[in-house]
Amino acid sequence: MPLLRLRAEEGVRRVALGFLDEARAALVRVRGAEDDEALHDLRVALRRLRSTLRAHPSAVRGAIPKKRARRLRDLVQFTSAGRDAEVQLAWLETTSESLGATEREGAERWRAQLAHTRDTVYRTLRTEKLDHLETLIDRLADDLSEYAVRFVVNAEPHASSFGSLVASSARRELAELTHTLRAVRTLEDEAVAHEARIIGKRLRYVLEPVRGTVPELDPALSSLKALQDALGELQDLAVRTAALSQAIETAALDRARTAVGLVVSDADASPPRKGDPDAEPGLLALLTRAQVRKRELFEEILGEHVHGPGLDRVAELVERACAAMELASGASGLPTEIERKYLLTAVPPFVRGKPYARLAQGYVPGEEIVERLRKKSDASGTKYLRTVKLGSGLERIEIEEKISRALFTKLWALTEGRRVEKRRYAIEDGGYTWELDVFTDRELVLCEVELRSTEEHPELPAWLAPWVERDVTGEDAYVNLNLAR
Repeated sequence: MPLLRLRAEEGVRRVALGFLDEARAALVRVRGAEDDEALHDLRVALRRLRSTLRAHPSAVRGAIPKKRARRLRDLVQFTSAGRDAEVQLAWLETTSESLGATEREGAERWRAQLAHTRDTVYRTLRTEKLDHLETLIDRLADDLSEYAVRFVVNAEPHASSFGSLVASSARRELAELTHTLRAVRTLEDEAVAHEARIIGKRLRYVLEPVRGTVPELDPALSSLKALQDALGELQDLAVRTAALSQAIETAALDRARTAVGLVVSDADASPPRKGDPDAEPGLLALLTRAQVRKRELFEEILGEHVHGPGLDRVAELVERACAAMELASGASGLPTEIERKYLLTAVPPFVRGKPYARLAQGYVPGEEIVERLRKKSDASGTKYLRTVKLGSGLERIEIEEKISRALFTKLWALTEGRRVEKRRYAIEDGGYTWELDVFTDRELVLCEVELRSTEEHPELPAWLAPWVERDVTGEDAYVNLNLAR
């Protein structure tokens, strides 16, 4: 069964167990060699596991003992200092060539402090925590590998799908992200921007495990990543300025202690070595550089995402992804069509002489929603319809209504250059209606059959099968919107 259609409890567990498998594989690599990349992968897998469990508490309620949940939290938090040190070391590596002589002196002192922090965290993880971590992973896997379902006799069945749960969680995080980021006004709101970054990361972690289930997720995640990158850099700069400020204070204190020591020591005490660098000017230069970039980036974030279109675009794309997930999970509550489409080599002789309807279709252009207009003429008369479809592939939302001839005429002018014309034969066979479209504005014959569920695979009727070249369901080239010209 597709991931989005699973029960919510099972979908969350499958995703969580996948992260545990990634953590276990990274753990093997950590044991095998001094592999910092493996430590990074281990940390990411555990962080995403924790985010998944926190995002969907109703689906895993009572599954994991509180003590184990706290151990997982503590382990993730323990590795944060190592991660922060890695980020700043990477920045020093990429900027070292652009540093002046004074900055390089401060950078070398700071580099040593960062490397010490990183190495201490990773050494402690390797020597003291790996065995405990391995046991924790095994027990968490046991906790999540099964769940009980309670059925009540004569009660109305109710089971939330994983797709609807993900959509609900994503909307909750999106609302919180929007509210928090809109509250950012000045550089003094740095802590609020950091909170927005955390919320945005939670939202991304909710959506990423189901990437690939619906096409609308890719643009939503791309827009989130752009926002996350900006807020992430701002947070890295906040960490950098705080760490540099601390390093400057430490350097000043060391220098003061050295001076005091010379005063109170014996007269023969050795003076400081002449070549010892004074790190404070270099550290101050680095701090100034970081502070300038932080102000620039903050203004960019305000202009693009708070006051500009960035956040609205994120919200729009995430909402479209949520609607698509609900549709794919059968939980949208909107009218849907489920149909298969076939490309034919020619018009089957069976339909010749049978009644048909003449269809003229045009499409009103739009960025996100494209409206279809249809004039349908048959023996019963002429009807005018407007339709909106959302989604793609086998199952889509379809909302249709009748309109007046006058309104149709006004809107039809907007479809210039985006039209198709065809004859439609509707043939009842085997409990299905097979709609054969013979296009009159080009050489093309298609057949569609509407289904009751995505699991149906109707057998092609004998009169149709010899003329079917292939199933083209979901192929963009045969969507009427793309055929319109």
